[in-house]
Amino acid sequence: DAHETLVERGVTFDVDPHFVHDMGDHELWLAFFKDSEENQLALMCGVAKS
Repeated sequence: DAHETLVERGVTFDVDPHFVHDMGDHELWLAFFKDSEENQLALMCGVAKS
């Protein structure tokens, strides 16, 4: 997954992937990190419910 790949490449996350909201048919997950210029960036993932 993207989080794992970025960690392997040396990215340090301020906030690891975590559940944010139940969207009904899927869950919303977010993770936050900073780029080399200290801009806050996020990964967002929608995880389908079974």
